Amino acid sequence: MSIKNMEENSQLLDDREDIYEDDYEDDEIDEYDDIDEDDFDDDDEDFDDDDYEDEKPRRRKHRRKRIKGLKFSLGLIMIFIILGISALLSVTVILLAKEYMGIDKPVTTYIIDIPEGASTSEIIDILYDNGIIKVKKLFELSLKINDQDGEPIVAGEHEISPSMDYGDILTELKTNIEETKEIVTVTLPEGVNIYEAAEILEQEGVCEARTFIYYFNGGFSLDKYTFADYLPTESTLKFLKLEGYLFPDTYEFYKDEDAEIVCRKIFNNFENKITDEYYTRMKELNMSLDEVITLASVVQKEAGNVKDMKLISSVFHNRLNNPDTFPMLQSDPTRIYAEDVIHTHSDIVNTNMEDAYNTYKSAGLPPGAICNPGTEAIEAVLYPEDTNYFYFCANVETGETYYAETLDEHNANLELAGIQLEE
Repeated sequence: MSIKNMEENSQLLDDREDIYEDDYEDDEIDEYDDIDEDDFDDDDEDFDDDDYEDEKPRRRKHRRKRIKGLKFSLGLIMIFIILGISALLSVTVILLAKEYMGIDKPVTTYIIDIPEGASTSEIIDILYDNGIIKVKKLFELSLKINDQDGEPIVAGEHEISPSMDYGDILTELKTNIEETKEIVTVTLPEGVNIYEAAEILEQEGVCEARTFIYYFNGGFSLDKYTFADYLPTESTLKFLKLEGYLFPDTYEFYKDEDAEIVCRKIFNNFENKITDEYYTRMKELNMSLDEVITLASVVQKEAGNVKDMKLISSVFHNRLNNPDTFPMLQSDPTRIYAEDVIHTHSDIVNTNMEDAYNTYKSAGLPPGAICNPGTEAIEAVLYPEDTNYFYFCANVETGETYYAETLDEHNANLELAGIQLEE
């Protein structure tokens, strides 16, 4: 072989080695890892240990690159987690601050009754259940921080709004309002209508009559009351939306009380008086709450005493259950309400409404109550006597009531009661 040929062969080998090294560096490390160690045989004549040693630095280099990439990815993930937690904490702090300050909360004032001897946890539960506070632990912490003056929470009624900050709520709970305001005891009797009740409240110095009527008939939200869920949809024939829902009772108000607070005290009483048993019984009779209250208001006005209420109720139930034979209730108090209350207090005469309330002109129950019935009248409607009576009349002088199954019997009773038949 000539020297020239040897030099050419040597150059060719060098070029092949360069190509081999470049291809190796471009291969993925995964391809190297796929090589099974069992493939390396000590007896393999083609494998040179020196060549293996030369490949170790390249392998470590690729592994370092992968570790650096993994660390970078984990670092990004940690940054996003930290940012997410920070944002969540910021939102939480803002919400807690708004809760503490009463920001974006209802401005409605509620009557919160704190029982005598109530524990801290019981008081917090009362505030939470009434929607005054939303975070019990926050109020408990506030109570501990602001309870340095040693003044106890005063039992009784407190006027509190969710829009008050926690400090003001605590101040109100520790204030004995009876020491600063004069208490007025007011009795609203069974059978009173809204206008009569409003006049009584104004005469006693509790609140203005017109303002009371406004608030009582929808001047504020009734969302907190169960009975509100049973109210019928608005009707163009109904005169006063909540006539009948003023529960007759003896109340204690403050002089110059806010009319909304007066209404809430009355609605609170109604809410407590209409029990779950009553609602269950209504379903059994297939009657709505409004129908029960409306019929009870008629019974309240018709009955001269509690003893007659269930019998009179049976007469009306029998007529309502036999509309083909007795389409009208023919109750005098409904006619009087249409003439003396609706007609008198309407800015514009509405003949359709007046006729709808007058059960001598319209069939079935009137669109709404004609007064505010008491417990006895309501229970008389829910649990009437089982009779076959379709008529009744009463002797005005003696108060005795006569019942009849037929028209002939009724006419005879009218003579006994001294009632002149109209020709």
